[in-house]
Parts: sequence; structure tokens; C-alpha cells
Amino acid sequence: MRPSINARISNIFNQSIKKRLGTKQDHTVCIHTPKSV
Repeated sequence: MRPSINARISNIFNQSIKKRLGTKQDHTVCIHTPKSV
């Protein structure tokens, strides 16, 4: 496999993990400090 393909897959994988962690953090922050009130 080309290194570019591996880098692209790793980037997508990292982005998906970051999105999951980000959403979890956002949910916890919203629960602790509701800004929509």
C-alpha cells in the first residue's frame, strides 16, 4: 500500500475518533453548564 493511502486512512480514523470524543465532551459540558436556558 502507498504511504499516502495509509496517511489518508489514519487521518480519517483520527478525525472520527476526535469527533466522537468532541461530541462526548460537548454533551457533558452542556449537561454541567446548560447554555440553552
